[in-house]
Amino acid sequence: MRDYAGWIPSYYTESIRWQPYVGFQAYRSRLQLDDGLWVRVVGALVEAFGAGTVKVLRFEQLSSRLPELLGQLCQTPIGVDQLAEYEERREGLSAKAIEALDKIAALSEPRIASLAVDAVMQRFPRSAEHPAFSPWSEAEARQMRELYERHLEEIGRRHPGVLL
Repeated sequence: MRDYAGWIPSYYTESIRWQPYVGFQAYRSRLQLDDGLWVRVVGALVEAFGAGTVKVLRFEQLSSRLPELLGQLCQTPIGVDQLAEYEERREGLSAKAIEALDKIAALSEPRIASLAVDAVMQRFPRSAEHPAFSPWSEAEARQMRELYERHLEEIGRRHPGVLL
């Protein structure tokens, strides 16, 4: 699981690469975060697979625990040096790219914006010059992180032992 402040923009930018374009506000309105998005997801997993089989890792812990976790899954030790050669990073869209797609969608239609995603990503790649898309003010990002922490506590209360 990842905190909402980071996950939502990341998931949004990934989803518009593969689905019909929709502006961020319309996308955001569908998420129902106040109802405990991660709480619902983990609850559904526990219900489907049983509490003893579901383990959830915080995204913030992934890089430090990846060799251990992959070793458990593969039932063989995995060294950090083995992971380095496979490290791949998917680039999200820059704020400038999202701005361009919003303009294209407003001037034509969302379908045309969907067709333009790759070209816009190439024109405005995420970089120091074009930072990652983030729709939040600092206060909103802080509220999202606090909501995530509350939801983690709720998951811990409802499903002891599920969080790694």
